[in-house]
Amino acid sequence: MLFEIRRYVCSPGKRAAVLLRFDEVVLPLFERHDVEIDRFWLDRDDADVFVYVCTWQDQQQMDATWTAFQADPDWLEAKAASEANEGQTVERIERSFATAWR
Repeated sequence: MLFEIRRYVCSPGKRAAVLLRFDEVVLPLFERHDVEIDRFWLDRDDADVFVYVCTWQDQQQMDATWTAFQADPDWLEAKAASEANEGQTVERIERSFATAWR
């Protein structure tokens, strides 16, 4: 099992817009693409950051799934539409990976 920790640093004041896009668009697309989310967190010290963890069987599954998701026309359309209204919503996505120790 591979855990992917994704830390989204949103553009200042845009976290609410990003979370709304997750609720309305991203999570249904994740379901379509079999992206399994362990849970989400909101950063207590930085209002522009949120974090979530994906669980994968292996690197190959993760890579194939992200490639398919990023090419999904519904994702590309929704991202473009939300950024047309909100401007750039995410400054960067920081990723790290973990495997179980115990």
